[in-house]
Amino acid sequence: MKLAQVITLMSLTAALTMVLAVGPAMAGKYAPAQKQETGIRFLMAQPTGDFGDVVDDPGFGLALHYGARPVEAFTIGVGGDVMMYGSETRRAYLPLVDDFDLKTYNNVADGFLFAQFRPITRGPIQPYGEARYGYRYLWTESQLEDDDWWDDEAIATETNHDDFAGYWGAGGGVLI
Repeated sequence: MKLAQVITLMSLTAALTMVLAVGPAMAGKYAPAQKQETGIRFLMAQPTGDFGDVVDDPGFGLALHYGARPVEAFTIGVGGDVMMYGSETRRAYLPLVDDFDLKTYNNVADGFLFAQFRPITRGPIQPYGEARYGYRYLWTESQLEDDDWWDDEAIATETNHDDFAGYWGAGGGVLI
């Protein structure tokens, strides 16, 4: 993705976020109060394709979202999530230097806008359909750590690979 496309995607996302954040507050002056919701989810995913060939560990993470309901069956909002797809530690030995660990972490973070429709809004089980548009940042980071280091922090950190891309998607599920 070219830098101009990234800037355009980020500008569009920022503008839509402002509309979603400021719109409900402004509408509150002229319309009945809207219902709002926040959510937190624990995530688990299995890498596939070329990424799965290199990374064996499943990913674990956390997702957060905020939404406003202009009508009871429809929610619009913003959200984000972060996942770590495992890590690898290698013990390194160098002459005249204490042993040290080289740890590599595989990570992905998303920011997105969403629209959700719930055909059944009452009761303990509510099916829903959802559409998303957002951006994803994937990065692999390595840290050099020395067990004898006085503050137990990384001696050096480097981002080995990273990528930024826009995405869209749709899905559904059941709220319990």
